[in-house]
Amino acid sequence: MEKEYISVSDLNQKIHKHIGNNFINLKVKGEISKPYLSKSGHYYFDLKDENSKIKCTLFKNYAFRTIKPKEGVEVIVKGKVTVYKRDGTYNIQVIKIQKGGTGNLYLQYLKLKEKLKKEGLFDPKHKKQLPPVPKKIGVITAEGGAVIHDIITTVKRRWPFTEILLFPSKVQGNDAPEELIKQLKKSDKFNLDTIIIGRGGGSVEDLWCFNDEKLAREVFKLKTPIISAVGHESDFTIIEEVADKRAATPTAAAELAVPDITEKLDKLESLKKRIKRTLEYKLNECRRDYDNICRNRLLNNPKLIYKEKLDSFENLTYKLQYNSKQILSKRENKFKELKNTLKYLSSNLEDSKRNRLNNIINRLEFNSRNLIIKKEKELTQITKTLEYKSNELMKTSENQLNRFKNSYILKNPQKIIKNKQEELDKNKEKLVLLNPRKTLKRGYTLTKHDNKVILSSKQLKKGDKIEIEFDDGSINAKVI
Repeated sequence: MEKEYISVSDLNQKIHKHIGNNFINLKVKGEISKPYLSKSGHYYFDLKDENSKIKCTLFKNYAFRTIKPKEGVEVIVKGKVTVYKRDGTYNIQVIKIQKGGTGNLYLQYLKLKEKLKKEGLFDPKHKKQLPPVPKKIGVITAEGGAVIHDIITTVKRRWPFTEILLFPSKVQGNDAPEELIKQLKKSDKFNLDTIIIGRGGGSVEDLWCFNDEKLAREVFKLKTPIISAVGHESDFTIIEEVADKRAATPTAAAELAVPDITEKLDKLESLKKRIKRTLEYKLNECRRDYDNICRNRLLNNPKLIYKEKLDSFENLTYKLQYNSKQILSKRENKFKELKNTLKYLSSNLEDSKRNRLNNIINRLEFNSRNLIIKKEKELTQITKTLEYKSNELMKTSENQLNRFKNSYILKNPQKIIKNKQEELDKNKEKLVLLNPRKTLKRGYTLTKHDNKVILSSKQLKKGDKIEIEFDDGSINAKVI
């Protein structure tokens, strides 16, 4: 019987022979993409245009004779098409590369980037702040891919109280920008706290939909803060420049979007300890103040207040009287000396001059007596004023002391401690309200192993006994 089929190897051999005989000494124009230099010295890259691409190989023995392949450069490559028979793939085996200018795709990218930058779409002042504790996050990416799985896993590990909504869309190809725009508009109406858009990396061609101008403008118009998570390591796409935050990978985007529950619990516990220490310090301080007040000798013997003030007043009064008399006495003595001097001088003068001098002496003596009388009156008035003010001050102090003695706090010293205890209780209630365990009432659970909270499935192994805590109780289970 005649053989009705051939093997895969035979088919690839026929294709290899056919292509090898018909596609030699070719010159192909295109844009270089993803150039890679292997350890052996061979170059591998893609040659592409707007609609297609082909893999190329530049072996080491030809590489040193021609220009090196660079990303985004438009070139003309010379070589032949060969088939790799084992895998049934074909590529261009390059022997020479000539510059043909900058690639069209790359020029389009640079032109659009410059245009949007001038319009202010990249300006940091337009960037919205991410909420510290989001309740709902929207994710725009391909349905069922690794991106949504990584984001869900990371969010649930770090902050399991956040709800995640998926808005599925194509993330590659000509139809992708339109679908992404549609889902952006839709998600912006869901009252979300944050939106994550992206894919799991890829070549420049795979990511090209994220360089769409309409998509970039839609990202800029969003009311909701957005994180771009395209997931590649080299060049930025346009929407990464426009987005409020940029993450290198979807996992990094999820980490940007939500806080770490472990850190929050540690901070909460630290805050609780600080509040407790502060209140205990204040309480001890109040106790010390109260004890000092109780030991105060004036409080135990309030009459000492009057005695000290009275002694001080009498001492001041005595000093005032003594100093006043001393001043008057000195002035009187000086006046007498002056008078005797004038009398002595007058004995040697003529009668008319002597009479005039005596008149002057009499006037001085009269004025001196009047001055002394006046000063004595002023001293008496000052003394009376001091006595009056002192009595008023004593009465005021006595009233204040009586009010203090009859005050509610003094009669009820435990009230101080009670007030501080009430303040401590209120702060404890606030700490309880902030406790993430309150979230259990919303249907979440806490999983423990050896009395430690489990944050990741990697912490468990087969056969571990775990405790799952609900709002109304807990159950024991075993990992299978």
